[in-house]
Amino acid sequence: MQRRTVLAASTTALLAGCLTPNNPDDDTGGGYGSPPDWAPVPDGASVTDQFETDPDRPLCSVDSETVTVQHSDGETETRETVSTPAYPEATAYAGAPAFVEAFEKAYVTHDALCGRAEYVTDMRYLIAERTTLDRHSGVTTVYLWRFAGPSAGVSEDGGPMWVATIGPQAVVYAVDSSGLARAVADEPVPPTDGLETAAPDPLTDGTLVAAFR
Repeated sequence: MQRRTVLAASTTALLAGCLTPNNPDDDTGGGYGSPPDWAPVPDGASVTDQFETDPDRPLCSVDSETVTVQHSDGETETRETVSTPAYPEATAYAGAPAFVEAFEKAYVTHDALCGRAEYVTDMRYLIAERTTLDRHSGVTTVYLWRFAGPSAGVSEDGGPMWVATIGPQAVVYAVDSSGLARAVADEPVPPTDGLETAAPDPLTDGTLVAAFR
């Protein structure tokens, strides 16, 4: 691990985590291997059949560091910084909902850290609601109402610390034996009646994020 020192704005501010340079991983297949036993076999066109492009998702390697934070009163503290997790193996989960929840956590962490040249304090990830939608035959559609993202940080040069309020967001996944697609709602779609039509459809409005090989 490396050790770095940054200046804190005050003793009451949150401490920051530092991001190391990216080491992109060229394995767009995600290392998922064969489809898990629980993945449904599509009746018609598969999830991957809906897309003409290869899987696309944030993917990099950011290692944890020990950072020494100097406060304006001369006090110092050390903290371990956030690192990128591995994307989950589908076969380690009993079904699509649990796998999707773990996949989304890895996705938002990579999305927040990859290519970001600044210090980050913490990542928030909270699933407030998870449900399965009845949309496509042979495809499992999972809706997440979640709070996720970097919640605090400081600029790389040790500037003023920031704290972010993480609001809720609707994310929907479509999963079958070929892979999974992801869509994020442009406007809040809370877990109320009408999700079947109100929530975005990953097959038409989303991105292919992983393919089982």
